[in-house]
Amino acid sequence: MSGPLTFYDLPKTTNFLIRIFYLLMFGIYIVTRYIFRASSVLQGGNAVIRRSALEKIGGYNVDFKFYGDDTDLAHRLAKIGEVKFSFDMQAHTSGRRLTVEGKYKMASRYFINYLWTVLFGKPFTEHSIDVRHNQPSK
Repeated sequence: MSGPLTFYDLPKTTNFLIRIFYLLMFGIYIVTRYIFRASSVLQGGNAVIRRSALEKIGGYNVDFKFYGDDTDLAHRLAKIGEVKFSFDMQAHTSGRRLTVEGKYKMASRYFINYLWTVLFGKPFTEHSIDVRHNQPSK
C-alpha cells in the first residue's frame, strides 16, 4: 500500500500543484492496474509492503539506483497481488528535491521514468542528485 507525500517546508501553492500531480498519477494507476492489468503505482517514500510479498518477488532490484525503483517494485508486486494507492495514507517530508530540481522538471522526470520502467524494465534517467549534499549520486 502506498500514498502521496506532502511537503512541510514548501508553500501551500506548491503542495496544491503536487496534489494535482498525484491526481493525474492516480488516473495512471487506475489505467495501468485495472484496465491494462500491467502494473501499478507506488510512492517509494511512502509505502508499506508485506515481507512475504517482497520475498516472493525476489526483494528490491538493486540495479535501480534512484529513479524507477518504486515503479519496478510496484510492477513486480502487481503480478502477485493488489498494490493499493490511497490518498488517506499521506506522509510528510522535506521538499529539498523539489526545491533543487524544480517542480516541473522533477514531475516530468518521474513521469518519463515511470513509463520507461513499465515499458522497458529500466529507468530513463540513470543518475540523480543527492540533494542533501548537492552531489551526483553514484
